Amino acid sequence: MDGSKLVELFGHASVHPELDDFLSQNGVKARPKGGDTPNLVSEKKIGLSFEYRAKEDFEQSVGAPRSTGKFILREVDFCTSKLKGYTTFAGKLPFGVSFATSESGLESVFGAPRETLAGDDEDGPQHIYCVDGKVVVVQFAVGGTSVEWLRVGLPTNADRRLGYCS
Repeated sequence: MDGSKLVELFGHASVHPELDDFLSQNGVKARPKGGDTPNLVSEKKIGLSFEYRAKEDFEQSVGAPRSTGKFILREVDFCTSKLKGYTTFAGKLPFGVSFATSESGLESVFGAPRETLAGDDEDGPQHIYCVDGKVVVVQFAVGGTSVEWLRVGLPTNADRRLGYCS
Protein backbone atom coordinates (compact mmCIF):
# COMPACT_ATOMS: atom_id res chain seq x y z
CA MET A 1 0.00 0.00 0.00
CA ASP A 2 1.16 3.50 -0.81
CA GLY A 3 0.76 5.57 2.36
CA SER A 4 1.06 8.80 0.38
CA LYS A 5 -1.97 7.86 -1.71
CA LEU A 6 -3.91 7.03 1.46
CA VAL A 7 -3.06 10.43 2.96
CA GLU A 8 -4.32 12.09 -0.25
CA LEU A 9 -7.75 10.56 0.48
CA PHE A 10 -8.15 12.20 3.91
CA GLY A 11 -11.39 14.13 4.23
CA HIS A 12 -13.40 11.66 2.16
CA ALA A 13 -16.31 9.65 3.52
CA SER A 14 -15.77 5.94 4.14
CA VAL A 15 -18.29 5.21 1.35
CA HIS A 16 -16.59 7.45 -1.22
CA PRO A 17 -15.80 5.17 -4.19
CA GLU A 18 -12.13 6.18 -4.56
CA LEU A 19 -11.38 5.70 -0.85
CA ASP A 20 -13.43 2.51 -0.56
CA ASP A 21 -11.80 1.00 -3.67
CA PHE A 22 -8.29 1.94 -2.52
CA LEU A 23 -8.82 0.40 0.91
CA SER A 24 -10.44 -2.75 -0.52
CA GLN A 25 -7.65 -3.25 -3.08
CA ASN A 26 -5.12 -3.02 -0.24
CA GLY A 27 -6.77 -5.55 2.07
CA VAL A 28 -8.53 -3.12 4.40
CA LYS A 29 -11.90 -4.68 5.10
CA ALA A 30 -13.10 -2.87 8.22
CA ARG A 31 -15.15 0.31 7.96
CA PRO A 32 -16.76 2.42 10.68
CA LYS A 33 -20.02 0.94 11.87
CA GLY A 34 -21.39 3.78 13.95
CA GLY A 35 -21.25 4.66 17.59
CA ASP A 36 -18.76 7.04 19.14
CA THR A 37 -16.81 9.61 17.25
CA PRO A 38 -13.95 9.59 16.72
CA ASN A 39 -14.52 6.07 15.47
CA LEU A 40 -11.33 4.02 15.49
CA VAL A 41 -10.97 1.16 13.03
CA SER A 42 -7.94 -1.11 13.39
CA GLU A 43 -6.44 -3.40 10.79
CA LYS A 44 -3.76 -4.89 13.05
CA LYS A 45 -2.74 -7.59 10.57
CA ILE A 46 -1.57 -4.94 8.11
CA GLY A 47 -0.31 -2.43 10.69
CA LEU A 48 -2.88 0.33 10.31
CA SER A 49 -5.35 2.16 12.52
CA PHE A 50 -7.86 4.63 11.08
CA GLU A 51 -9.73 7.48 12.73
CA TYR A 52 -13.06 8.40 11.20
CA ARG A 53 -15.20 11.24 12.48
CA ALA A 54 -18.96 11.55 12.15
CA LYS A 55 -19.77 14.13 9.49
CA GLU A 56 -21.07 16.68 12.03
CA ASP A 57 -18.04 16.24 14.30
CA PHE A 58 -15.68 16.49 11.31
CA GLU A 59 -17.34 19.72 10.17
CA GLN A 60 -17.04 21.24 13.67
CA SER A 61 -13.51 20.07 14.50
CA VAL A 62 -11.75 19.92 11.11
CA GLY A 63 -13.80 21.66 8.39
CA ALA A 64 -15.82 20.73 5.34
CA PRO A 65 -15.52 17.11 4.21
CA ARG A 66 -14.47 16.40 0.63
CA SER A 67 -17.34 13.99 -0.04
CA THR A 68 -20.72 12.99 1.35
CA GLY A 69 -21.19 10.24 3.88
CA LYS A 70 -21.71 9.55 7.56
CA PHE A 71 -18.04 8.93 8.57
CA ILE A 72 -15.08 10.96 7.28
CA LEU A 73 -11.47 9.72 7.30
CA ARG A 74 -9.31 12.13 9.35
CA GLU A 75 -6.22 10.25 10.48
CA VAL A 76 -4.18 7.07 10.04
CA ASP A 77 -1.56 5.41 12.26
CA PHE A 78 1.15 3.42 10.47
CA CYS A 79 2.32 0.90 13.07
CA THR A 80 5.14 -1.50 13.80
CA SER A 81 4.99 -4.78 15.67
CA LYS A 82 6.25 -2.91 18.75
CA LEU A 83 2.61 -1.98 19.30
CA LYS A 84 0.81 -4.86 20.97
CA GLY A 85 -1.12 -7.00 18.51
CA TYR A 86 0.03 -5.13 15.39
CA THR A 87 2.04 -6.38 12.45
CA THR A 88 4.52 -3.89 11.00
CA PHE A 89 3.01 -1.93 8.11
CA ALA A 90 4.77 -3.29 5.02
CA GLY A 91 3.77 -0.59 2.55
CA LYS A 92 5.36 2.70 1.62
CA LEU A 93 5.12 5.31 4.38
CA PRO A 94 4.14 8.86 3.39
CA PHE A 95 6.59 11.77 3.05
CA GLY A 96 9.56 9.50 2.35
CA VAL A 97 9.76 8.28 5.93
CA SER A 98 10.73 4.71 6.82
CA PHE A 99 10.57 2.90 10.13
CA ALA A 100 14.38 2.89 10.07
CA THR A 101 14.51 6.71 10.05
CA SER A 102 16.26 8.13 13.10
CA GLU A 103 15.28 11.21 15.06
CA SER A 104 18.09 13.26 13.52
CA GLY A 105 17.36 11.86 10.05
CA LEU A 106 13.74 12.96 10.25
CA GLU A 107 14.68 16.43 11.43
CA SER A 108 16.98 16.81 8.42
CA VAL A 109 13.94 16.19 6.17
CA PHE A 110 11.12 17.93 8.09
CA GLY A 111 13.10 20.53 10.04
CA ALA A 112 12.54 21.22 13.70
CA PRO A 113 9.39 19.69 15.22
CA ARG A 114 6.55 21.94 16.38
CA GLU A 115 6.72 20.12 19.70
CA THR A 116 8.73 17.31 21.27
CA LEU A 117 7.36 15.18 24.08
CA ALA A 118 10.04 13.51 26.17
CA GLY A 119 10.30 9.75 26.21
CA ASP A 120 10.71 7.41 29.15
CA ASP A 121 12.31 4.02 29.82
CA GLU A 122 9.91 2.24 27.44
CA ASP A 123 9.31 4.82 24.70
CA GLY A 124 11.53 7.34 23.02
CA PRO A 125 10.55 10.91 22.24
CA GLN A 126 7.48 11.91 20.26
CA HIS A 127 7.84 14.68 17.67
CA ILE A 128 4.98 16.67 16.18
CA TYR A 129 5.39 18.24 12.74
CA CYS A 130 3.27 20.03 10.16
CA VAL A 131 3.97 18.52 6.74
CA ASP A 132 1.99 19.47 3.63
CA GLY A 133 -0.87 20.75 5.78
CA LYS A 134 -1.08 17.52 7.83
CA VAL A 135 -0.24 16.95 11.48
CA VAL A 136 2.47 14.28 11.64
CA VAL A 137 3.22 12.65 14.99
CA VAL A 138 6.24 10.38 15.15
CA GLN A 139 6.91 8.03 18.06
CA PHE A 140 10.58 7.09 18.18
CA ALA A 141 12.17 4.12 19.88
CA VAL A 142 14.24 4.76 23.00
CA GLY A 143 17.32 6.67 21.91
CA GLY A 144 15.58 8.01 18.79
CA THR A 145 17.15 5.37 16.57
CA SER A 146 14.02 4.34 14.66
CA VAL A 147 10.31 5.06 14.24
CA GLU A 148 7.85 2.96 16.27
CA TRP A 149 4.74 4.48 14.73
CA LEU A 150 3.76 7.36 12.49
CA ARG A 151 0.43 9.18 12.76
CA VAL A 152 -0.76 11.46 9.96
CA GLY A 153 -3.96 13.44 10.14
CA LEU A 154 -5.86 16.49 9.07
CA PRO A 155 -5.46 19.24 11.67
CA THR A 156 -8.30 19.76 14.12
CA ASN A 157 -9.22 23.07 15.73
CA ALA A 158 -7.24 21.93 18.79
CA ASP A 159 -4.18 21.27 16.62
CA ARG A 160 -4.52 24.77 15.14
CA ARG A 161 -4.86 26.37 18.60
CA LEU A 162 -1.71 24.53 19.75
CA GLY A 163 0.18 25.76 16.68
CA TYR A 164 0.81 22.29 15.27
CA CYS A 165 -0.63 23.04 11.84
CA SER A 166 -2.95 25.58 10.26
